[in-house]
Amino acid sequence: MLGCSEIVGKLKKFSCLIGVSCRNDDITASVAEFDAWPFEEEHRRIIENRKSGTNLTWSEVNNMPYTAKVISETLRRATILPCFSRKASQDFEINGYKVRKGWSINLDVVSIHHDPEVFSNPEKFDPSRFDEPLRPFSFLGFGSGPRMCPRMNLAKLEICVFIYHLINKYTLLIMESTSSGRQIMLG
Repeated sequence: MLGCSEIVGKLKKFSCLIGVSCRNDDITASVAEFDAWPFEEEHRRIIENRKSGTNLTWSEVNNMPYTAKVISETLRRATILPCFSRKASQDFEINGYKVRKGWSINLDVVSIHHDPEVFSNPEKFDPSRFDEPLRPFSFLGFGSGPRMCPRMNLAKLEICVFIYHLINKYTLLIMESTSSGRQIMLG
C-alpha cells in the first residue's frame, strides 16, 4: 500500500516528466479531496469495453470526462503558470484605466483561479465546476490565445494515461480523517 506521501512523490515525478511543477501541498490537497468512486467507475467502463492486452486508445482517453474535470480542477487549484504577460496591440480602456499600445500587461492567473466571483468556493476541490462551460478567460490552466501552451493536449493525454494506469493498478482507499485532513492510500 502507498500512503499519501508516496502518491505525492509519484505524482511529482510524473509532473516533472511532462514539464509541470507543483508544490507538494497543492498535490496533496488535490489527492486528498477528490472522490475516488467516479474515477474508478469511469475507468472500469473503459476496461470492460476493451480487449485484454491492448494499449489505451485516443477514443478511450477522450471518453474520460471526469478525469478531464479533475485535471482542470487540479490545474485551477495548483496553477502552473501563476502569471503571464501580453503586449497591448492597440490603445484601449478597461475599468477606467487607459492602456497604451505597446504596454506590457501582466495577468495574475492565480488571483483569477481563486476569485470567488469567478469560481464559487474557490478553496474547495470541486471537479463538477467544469460540468458547464465557463466564462471566457476564467480558466487559464494552459494560458490562452495564440500563445497558449502548445503541449496542452499532449500534457492532458499523458496525465489521463497516468491516471488510467494508477486507477487500474491500485485500489484507492479513503482513510479516516486525521488532524491534517482525509488521507488516501493505494492498495
